[in-house]
Amino acid sequence: MTAAFAKKFSSEEFGYVIGLLHDIGKYSNAFQRRIRGNNERVDHSTAGLQLSYEEFQQHIALILGFCISGHHGGLPDIGTKIDYKEAHSLHGRLKKDLEDYSNYRSEIRIPKTINLDAIKKILQNSDSEDFSLSFYIRMLFSCLVDADFLDTESFMKPNINRGIIYDYNLM
Repeated sequence: MTAAFAKKFSSEEFGYVIGLLHDIGKYSNAFQRRIRGNNERVDHSTAGLQLSYEEFQQHIALILGFCISGHHGGLPDIGTKIDYKEAHSLHGRLKKDLEDYSNYRSEIRIPKTINLDAIKKILQNSDSEDFSLSFYIRMLFSCLVDADFLDTESFMKPNINRGIIYDYNLM
């Protein structure tokens, strides 16, 4: 669904990967215990942030990581690479120790590349690359948050018909 929303601005591949990775931490045993009734708090989004940095070049991972790590609490501050005590910042969360979530590998295949044409076009036509990149991240973030909310709502309230049709065959 994130890919379908991001297709409106030629970024369905970014949307697809963000959609795949945003809940990857739910594959951890800690999260599985939680959905079975344990009340422990589990950070499930940091796994997708960290995995994006393992799978993609830093400039792509940064875009993915902002969206993934903030999909429940809002876009994080980037923090600094020096002070990792900023636990909730992007850089701080990159250093966080997580419980193993590698069970995702039996079900999910992460694409090795993402088409960068849309972002290149945006940056080439920009007077302020920083502003344009920030806006682009916020657009992708919005696609993820909307998709995540609508997907959760359809699970929790299956009788609601919003009349929305999604093209899930984007990849």
